[in-house]
Amino acid sequence: MIRVAIVSTVACTLIAACNCPKRGNNPVAGEDQAAHYVFQGLDSHQRETLASQAAMQGRPIAVIALSGGAQNGAFGAGVLCNWDDRPPHVDMWTGISTGSLLLTHSVLIGPEIRFRAADLQAEKDRYRRELEEAYTTYSESDIMSKRSLIKMLTSSAMASVEGLRAVVAKYVTNEAIDRVAESSSETDVLVVGTTDMDTGRFVAWDMKRLALDKRYDLYRKIVFTSCLEPGAMDPEYLNGHMHGDGGVRYQIFAPLMQTEIARYLDTQGVRARALRAEPPPAATPPSQPLLLSIYLLVNGRLEEQAVLTGTCLIDIGLRAVDLLSLESKLGNLLRIQTLVEDLAFQVTNDPRSKQFQVVLASIDPVFQDLPTSHFDPVYMRRLFDHGEARALAKTAWRPFRVSGRGLVITN
Repeated sequence: MIRVAIVSTVACTLIAACNCPKRGNNPVAGEDQAAHYVFQGLDSHQRETLASQAAMQGRPIAVIALSGGAQNGAFGAGVLCNWDDRPPHVDMWTGISTGSLLLTHSVLIGPEIRFRAADLQAEKDRYRRELEEAYTTYSESDIMSKRSLIKMLTSSAMASVEGLRAVVAKYVTNEAIDRVAESSSETDVLVVGTTDMDTGRFVAWDMKRLALDKRYDLYRKIVFTSCLEPGAMDPEYLNGHMHGDGGVRYQIFAPLMQTEIARYLDTQGVRARALRAEPPPAATPPSQPLLLSIYLLVNGRLEEQAVLTGTCLIDIGLRAVDLLSLESKLGNLLRIQTLVEDLAFQVTNDPRSKQFQVVLASIDPVFQDLPTSHFDPVYMRRLFDHGEARALAKTAWRPFRVSGRGLVITN
């Protein structure tokens, strides 16, 4: 979650004394070519290939979006490590913040994924264990080193996160990146989002292309950068621009994917038919095949949780930002819902056509545990187990609607 109130709190309290550090860069190999790895969408040939593959295989386009959420990513890890009936082929992955850290291993443990290994299943099981380990065994002191008040005056954030950088390096290895490249088809999309703090724009990075080009250090740097909460953690610089957590702009990232799906439908001709105002078909019968399935994995809660708010300035500010973050997530879900309904209406004349499926998984209201720190391994262990139980019971994914009353589960 993006606790940007930290920035305002520190600025308002200490601005008179603040002596901010100079901008840095510390470029890694290939960073001068970073602009070439900004995701621009599939080209016409890739769209045609995607359309023909999906049609021949009789399957919908499948999208999995992994939200931010810091240590709440343990819930997502629990779901992903135990999701036995995930789509037979996932065409598009997106990751924000903790979702970017989940993405690489989540791709590699899929039942449809193939890469060279003496024992393929044993390697997938290893990646599952690593994902569980990453989200259940590290404490706050392993991830971040808090600075003194005096040190904060000459720093970019409240804490150094070299520990987090080491965790990314430990799990997002060259071998794992190579296997992402090897297991990806021509039309697969893997995207991680960061926020360019200089331009204010959201930047989507083409992780599959980075993997194919063996830009290992840049791949890891983008994953790491996507996790950096502004004000709480030092920013990174990508080709001279300051970047941080993609969740500053999107808590969960799917709008770009809707553009790709629209292009895919246009390739098939169904969207063009609708736009030519030809007589629309009758309401979609239940037997009609799915055209689109979107899975939104929200690493957090989607309802207010009652807590006893501390009386300190930062405690009150962080509580306010938690509530703002919740409202932002609901706004992101509403935007995705609206875009999908628009596509469904153009294709079938029914905005709620069953050929377009959008479901979400999030922390259940019955889970009432609270963390004792920014990274609490006891809390994360319980949260992982909660996600695991939901996945094994096949109750993780639920259809939903966002209305004026908030989130409504519709099943």
